[in-house]
Amino acid sequence: MFRVTMVLIGLGAALAPKQSQALTVVDFHADGVIQEGDAYDVVNVWDNANVIMMGGVVTTVYEFVPELSTLTQVGGRSGAAHTYQVEGTFILAVDYDAHIVAFEEVNATYGQGWSLGDLLNMTGLQGTLESPTGIVFVGETADGFGTVVSLTLDLEGSLLSISGGYTDQFPDGYSNTLVGVAKPVPEPAAGIFLAARRRCESGTRRVWL
Repeated sequence: MFRVTMVLIGLGAALAPKQSQALTVVDFHADGVIQEGDAYDVVNVWDNANVIMMGGVVTTVYEFVPELSTLTQVGGRSGAAHTYQVEGTFILAVDYDAHIVAFEEVNATYGQGWSLGDLLNMTGLQGTLESPTGIVFVGETADGFGTVVSLTLDLEGSLLSISGGYTDQFPDGYSNTLVGVAKPVPEPAAGIFLAARRRCESGTRRVWL
């Protein structure tokens, strides 16, 4: 059986540093909805169930599916097109109350190990939750040219489709287009990673439950 664990922030009372309290855990084996005000610390989603969040903050570790994820680069002096496979992970943090979304810790690459996060300035983009399953990111490249970057994400069950990119607005520039599919990192890898994040964040105002 396949399980994805989500860590929720803001649905329950925050814990003070070093305070001990049992976590509230809920399991979804079929499609369901978490309403605003529901107080769960950890949500386990089993068997590809689709759970819609109406409140709180969810952080999920995603991994690109290499055979379904590509970065196509067109341009330069030759105008040639090159398509590269994309692989690696990223964290998606969704605030269902503020309708804000952010990329965190993008460790995805294309081509000869080049950073996808740096190319698209993913952690610098501003994300908006347009619907329970639709997300739009907009921002600029980090190279100082102010080129607009836009990405569209769609949640389809347990999978996340992501598409978009940017086109340079100067001679011999490049067009970079990402088309990919990402899946949640299954346990135990995600659980170990999130546990590490909890330890790293201890003692700060941001509490991972």
